[in-house]
Amino acid sequence: MTSQTQIRRLLIVSPGFAPANAPDSHRARLSLPHWEACGWKVEVLAVKGEDVEAPQEPELLDSIPGEVPVHRVRAWPRQLMRCLGVGSLSWRARGALRRAGVRLLTGHQFDLVLFSTSQFGVLPLGPWWLQRTGVPYVLDFQDPWVTDYYEKPGAPRPPGGWKYRLARRRALHDEPHVLRQAAGIVSVSARYLDDFAARYPWFDRRRSLVLPFPAADTDLARLAVQGPSRLPSLQPGFKHVVAIGAVGPYMRRSVAGLCAALARLRNEDAAAAGKLRFHFIGTSYAADALPSVLPLAQTAGVADLVEEQPARVGYYEALRWMLAGDALLAVGSDDPGYVPSRLANLLWMGKPLLTIASPETSLAGRLLEWGVTPAHSPDAIETIGAWLRLLAEETLPPTTPVSASWRKEHGSEGMTRHLADFLRQCCTEAARGSRSSRAPAADRGHAIP
Repeated sequence: MTSQTQIRRLLIVSPGFAPANAPDSHRARLSLPHWEACGWKVEVLAVKGEDVEAPQEPELLDSIPGEVPVHRVRAWPRQLMRCLGVGSLSWRARGALRRAGVRLLTGHQFDLVLFSTSQFGVLPLGPWWLQRTGVPYVLDFQDPWVTDYYEKPGAPRPPGGWKYRLARRRALHDEPHVLRQAAGIVSVSARYLDDFAARYPWFDRRRSLVLPFPAADTDLARLAVQGPSRLPSLQPGFKHVVAIGAVGPYMRRSVAGLCAALARLRNEDAAAAGKLRFHFIGTSYAADALPSVLPLAQTAGVADLVEEQPARVGYYEALRWMLAGDALLAVGSDDPGYVPSRLANLLWMGKPLLTIASPETSLAGRLLEWGVTPAHSPDAIETIGAWLRLLAEETLPPTTPVSASWRKEHGSEGMTRHLADFLRQCCTEAARGSRSSRAPAADRGHAIP
């Protein structure tokens, strides 16, 4: 049991929770086995899986401790709301979550609410509940709420047309109000905190925590017990490089750099290039999406070396793909704050890892902080090609092994411990009064590298 004697109660709001495998739910799910040892009793408020527009994965439920209550609400049907021009889960479920939250917060004596979600439309429930129940809240940002990516010169047209513009105006309206009243801010990237500070002169970095995504150590251990028979079958005689996750237009530069390097290798050493096979799995969130990687590979003349499955795959299937690959690939984004949620998993597996990202991005910086194989710039065609040649020739060593201390720090237990300590500080500060009268705390603005 934690050295903290006072047991506190936490309500985690994660709309896309298991059995749906929404990416923004996994931090909350992986943390559940560890809260009690950190001095917290935790409950989860979520939407029923069948109402979440994400693959349903009942296997995920096996990882949830039986003693953790999960309260589920219904959302308005997707088909009905789409007819009205509304498809977002946050808007379809907001009313039900609001009512359920009031019932829980007034009846169960919670000390804190943690919003661990990228469904930003539910974040205004924080100040709404605070006003009615007095329970403070903390926000966990896994993606930026407001982004200026599509406003930059040369950026592609934003998806969604008028819906995107309306959502952005709403976000610009809601974000300062919700941030200002929060007891604390958690972010996977320091860059998102920099953006808050640039937008709002009153933003206090001392009430924030940079917390990377944890490694899915418990999930990987579960898959290891199942053995190799359930892994994807890959053609023998080749070196298979696996990349998991969405590849949007903001990753075009990194993917184009990889294709150019592969084309250069083929021109210099066709035999070496012919030994490589690349697998891009789940490159879109839409089931009927068109390929986003293959057109770039075709332009470079290397499409025969690339397989792309645009349809999103299940969470455990994605982990099995990574386990099956000979090497792993992470591509960076034009969003400087982007860090893949699977980055710790990629290192945890100890396989050769090729990361392509601009040096000024959070992804490249995170690898430097962790002291592992650095990222290649998308323009470093020669060095990327040299890496590919070493892989093909089987002379490439594994990714720099992470230390035992890194594993302890960045597994689900270590990350939950850091989060629990920060939330306890947030409770202490919130109890002293409103944010405007809160005395500065010198140890609040720390980062977990």
